[in-house]
Amino acid sequence: MRHFLTAKDLDKEFLLEIFEKAREFENGKEANMKKVLALLFLAESTRTTASLKAAIIKLGGGWYGMEGTKGTYLESGEENLMDTAVALCDFADILAVRGNVDPEMFRTMRIPVLNAMMGDDHTIAAVWALYTVWKRARTLDGLKVGTYGMVRYSRPIKSFYRRWSKFGIKIYEDSLIEEAGCPDDVKEAIASNGSSFERKTADEMMKEVDLFVVAEALPQKGADPALVAKFNEKFRTVDESFMEKLNEKAYWLYIEPRKTTDGRLTAAESLEKHPRLILRDFMRESVYCNMGIFAKLLE
Repeated sequence: MRHFLTAKDLDKEFLLEIFEKAREFENGKEANMKKVLALLFLAESTRTTASLKAAIIKLGGGWYGMEGTKGTYLESGEENLMDTAVALCDFADILAVRGNVDPEMFRTMRIPVLNAMMGDDHTIAAVWALYTVWKRARTLDGLKVGTYGMVRYSRPIKSFYRRWSKFGIKIYEDSLIEEAGCPDDVKEAIASNGSSFERKTADEMMKEVDLFVVAEALPQKGADPALVAKFNEKFRTVDESFMEKLNEKAYWLYIEPRKTTDGRLTAAESLEKHPRLILRDFMRESVYCNMGIFAKLLE
């Protein structure tokens, strides 16, 4: 049995097998797995939960579980987290977990467990992004990816870095202020995986990247308010002036939600129909990527 919890579960070969499965499903391969997905979401989710539910339904299965702790034994303190997790596993074939918890605590579960954003790592979203790029480029080795925004407090972007680096992807980052940039432990992971990391301005990187990613606006809990305020002073909304510099063969997307703490947007609404924006494709294709993940974990 294999889990989908941390970087050590996701070697390059396994991810490529997932992508091949995902492409088969996206190309019309039928599935009738009749499997059950259990959700243990300690906080509500919009996109991640919808994508997971859609995937298991398309595979011919169903889902149940909890999204938030209100009204549960966890809220009342009558039951601890692991007792709840074990109980949910009794009725399911695969478990997806989201919350500020250590992924390793679920490694003893009797069914595969999927990291749907635990602690500082949004593992599943990082794999969605890789699939979307792989589908278009048909390779990931040696690609150049640029990010713009408050990376230090972005779980998706930090997760992207950890997964991208397994493929030798060159990572460029513009965090506007250095304190808002990639944490040292993530830089160490990038280097240990044999990839490169370099600070560049958005103007510089957009001329050469294959993918440009704008980080989500709202920082994760525990962010330093003074640092966020300092970042906001420097931040510019991505608009048409940015896109004029984008490599004509490059794609771009922004991570949602996109409203900043001072009420602006990370990416202008006027860019919603930009020909190289693949955000909506990224979301739709996440369903097929999840189908590939489920199929591989439940083989």
